[in-house]
Amino acid sequence: TQKTELKISEEMEGLKFSDVIEKIKAKIDWANKYIDEMKLWELVKSDKDKSQKVLAELLGVIIAAGKALAPIMPETSEKILAGARAEKIVKGEGLFPRVL
Repeated sequence: TQKTELKISEEMEGLKFSDVIEKIKAKIDWANKYIDEMKLWELVKSDKDKSQKVLAELLGVIIAAGKALAPIMPETSEKILAGARAEKIVKGEGLFPRVL
């Protein structure tokens, strides 16, 4: 859907990697807010169909972010995409350590 697409081709062509990362971060921030707005933790208990649609949309964001990171952070990209393809959700290591 339009919400999950990342429009970064212009930045990639100009090698503006910091702009690419900012767009990816903005999309991930949107996804986090969407989870809160939809109250996904409640939705999965009350409306399975709607929660599956929301989860599919969020997965689309994750996949788009993983693909967008490939030229910049190939190992991280592969970990994200492998997690998105997994049949079972397994908690992995943090991909982006916090910097104080």
